[in-house]
Amino acid sequence: MRSRCLVLVLLAACDGEIVGGGGPPDGAPPAPDAESLPDAEPPPPDASIEPTTLAETGLYADFASETLAPGVVEYTVNHELWADGATKRRFVLLPDGAQVDTTDMDFWSLPAGTKLWKEFTSGGTRVETRLLWKQGETNDDWFTMSYAWNEAGSEALASEEGAEDALGTEHDIPRATACKTCHQRQPGFALGFSALQLDHDEGEVNLAALVEQKRLSDPPEVTGVPVFPLPGEAVDQAALGYLHGNCGPCHNEFSDVLDRSSVIWHLDSDSLASVDETTIFQTAVGQPPDIVLEPTTSIIEPGDRDASAAFVRMSQRDPKEDSVVPMPPLATEQPDTEGGVAAVGAWIDSLDQ
Repeated sequence: MRSRCLVLVLLAACDGEIVGGGGPPDGAPPAPDAESLPDAEPPPPDASIEPTTLAETGLYADFASETLAPGVVEYTVNHELWADGATKRRFVLLPDGAQVDTTDMDFWSLPAGTKLWKEFTSGGTRVETRLLWKQGETNDDWFTMSYAWNEAGSEALASEEGAEDALGTEHDIPRATACKTCHQRQPGFALGFSALQLDHDEGEVNLAALVEQKRLSDPPEVTGVPVFPLPGEAVDQAALGYLHGNCGPCHNEFSDVLDRSSVIWHLDSDSLASVDETTIFQTAVGQPPDIVLEPTTSIIEPGDRDASAAFVRMSQRDPKEDSVVPMPPLATEQPDTEGGVAAVGAWIDSLDQ
């Protein structure tokens, strides 16, 4: 069985021309050119459609051969979300003529009709593909669903209730309603399609390409890539990027998590001049932990990973009642020991005491 990962869908480029969900029907006016994109209207979404199979979602033009539909483009992100070692592919589809509202560069608002897919492969077995589909103008209009693949890889059906240990792997498919637990904790709903995540030069979908194609309502100035480089040395950048991608979706200035946690793990694009100016450094380094854990003394204790509550909590997943509260508290059963945990530990050790 061929490996697959996680997917999302949002726009496309074809022979130098921008396309979205396919060409216009016979007799319809031609798609607007690049100069008219800012004023173009997206096609009206059909909120009544709730696909029961992955084949019905619009990801593939031909499901059997897995040929992507016109306008669907695969892309990558800078800061991968840990999913117990599962690999992923992401695809995005942006409606013809529509722009992403980037009034807030750190929290993009996607246009109605946008579809995002993420496909997971665990232990070499493709287990699920998740769909986010914005069927209206607000964040209340997102349709979310996980599609569970069969063993033959020939079909993927909607799995509203999810599944534990899908296809004999250690991967759990979440309930359809569980997606909103994290996605509703930041403006824009879509977590991985953002300026910092797309600030690379890989593939057809990246920040610089979106600017060039006039897909952003308030584009940043692009003088080089990355447009928003993370501060510090490699050890700083690895930890800051990991914390941003894995913790920032819930720990950000707009989240209800701030009602019980003071730390902001989400990076702001206008606060990257130096490590100590980042939101992560300001709210975590040397700050008292929200939950008192012996022997920790700070959320991030400079030079001492074992005294850093963030490091201790992200290093374990023991579900026992008397265990340290794990971070993240859901969607993962194994700590990312060799990746993010190691990167954050190395960063803590490098900080001046």
